Order: sequence, then structure tokens, then C-alpha cells
Amino acid sequence: MSEEMGYVAKVAPELAAFIVPIDSVAYHPDNARQHRIEKIAQSLTTHGQRSPIIVQDSTNFIVKGNGTHEAAALLGWEHIAAVRQDMSNDEALEYLFADNRASDLSSYKRDKLLAGLEQLAEGPGILDTLFEISELEDLREEFRPIAQLPDSGSGEAAEDRPTGEQKAEQADKLPGAKLHEMPLLLTDSDYREVTMWIQSLQKEWGVKGVTDTIIMAIRYAVQHVGEAKPSEPTIGEHPFVQDRGQEERCIECGLPFRGSDHTADSQPPTNTEVSPLRQEPTDGPEAQDNDFPL
Repeated sequence: MSEEMGYVAKVAPELAAFIVPIDSVAYHPDNARQHRIEKIAQSLTTHGQRSPIIVQDSTNFIVKGNGTHEAAALLGWEHIAAVRQDMSNDEALEYLFADNRASDLSSYKRDKLLAGLEQLAEGPGILDTLFEISELEDLREEFRPIAQLPDSGSGEAAEDRPTGEQKAEQADKLPGAKLHEMPLLLTDSDYREVTMWIQSLQKEWGVKGVTDTIIMAIRYAVQHVGEAKPSEPTIGEHPFVQDRGQEERCIECGLPFRGSDHTADSQPPTNTEVSPLRQEPTDGPEAQDNDFPL
């Protein structure tokens, strides 16, 4: 740790041999990376500098660690740990871009990320990881999704269904447009109700896969706007009801109950009455079950 002119530079002791005046090296003029300087400064304040920046010896331009240098200067540091290396201008620029790009192409094993953040959340907290509480909540939702629905005939037990990371890998292998996740936050009562509806529609339409069922239901609803309002029962003869506190709904189809019977006038379509959700792949791996969480 180095103290100069009233400012403390938190440089790891192992880097003492590499400490140089902070103004002896310069931000690379061709650096295209936009840094979250306040986040880097937060990390430096908490953890200090634990790896040196890399500097092109002939120009004094930084090729790795421009954000660290800028944040350290913002914090008032007078010194910083830096390693000088001999490289041509082209090599320096290539390395500058390659180092940033390699970071761009990296990703997380999201189950391990969640486990690690949960461990810290139970102890010192996650503030010093630079992750936000909202990001932890998003991860929690990702791993307690609609994949926990009871099996609806796909042949997969809930615990055997793919993880979020496996689904992302599967999506990359599928032909066509890239798939996206759309998390849904549901209360316990709404979750049970949606589960019931999905299972009922899967049985009624012979559909496998939560995603396909929901897309088919939305598509059918959009195509029939104005024909049958949500308050009108539409499926078969469902005389059984449950009391939800505000109104009674059919146990099987979930629609508001209006009398002892439902009418079949607005019976939802079979598979042949709805256009296919996706074209079957003509080559490449086939999708087995499209239970990607929405």
C-alpha cells in the first residue's frame, strides 16, 4: 500500500516492484471500450489493485487496464502498478482490441453464479461483487421457473428438465431465429391457476411443451378477438367450480362460471386448426420439448 500526498493507493504488496507514477503512463487514444468507471473505482476502493496494467514501452500507452488507470486517477491515486512490454504499434492495437473482445465473448455458468452470489448474500453481502440485488433476484427467478410445472406428458420429470444454461446451448443449435427468455413473476395463486390452464389446454389440444401451448393460446385469442370475451365459458361441459374469493371459475378451463354448464360454441381449435408454431427443422438437431421458460 502506497501513501502519497494524503492519498492512499491500494496496490497489492506483491506488485510493489511494479509501482510507477500514475502520470507516467497514458490512456490509449484508440481505446474503444466504454468503461463503467464508477464500478471500477468501487472495486479498487474495496479490493485494491491486484493485477498490473500493461503498457506499450515505446509510447507509454496503456494496452490493458485503461479503465483501471482512469478510475485510480479519479480516486486520487498518485501511483499504480504497471508492467512495460516491448511491442509494435500494430501489436499494441491488436492486443488492446483482443483483450477487450475476449471479455465480450465470455459468459457465466449461471447456476454457479447464482450459487456463489447466494453464498455471499448469506454472509458479507454482494455489494462488493458489483452485482446488483435486482440481478440476483433475476437469477433466482431463472432457476425457479415454469420448468417446475408438473410433467404434462413430455416424458421428463421436473428435475430432469434442462437447466437455463443447457436451454441456451440447445437454442443456439436450433435453426431459425434466436430464442429469448421472458420470465413471468406470478403469485402462488396465479401460478397454480396458470399451471391448471396450461395442463388443460395441453390435454385439449394435444400439445406438448409449455412454450408451444402458450403461443398457441395467445395466437388463438388474437385471431378470435371479439368472438368470445374472456368472461364467456367456451370449452365443453365443465360443471365443477372453485371459489377464488371474488368469483367462481371452472376448475378445468379456468373461465368465470356462468351457470351449471359451459357451451361448446367457441371450442378452441385442434392442432390442425391453428397454423404451426414453427416449421419443422429440415436439418440439424430436432427440438425435443420446447419448455423454455417464458
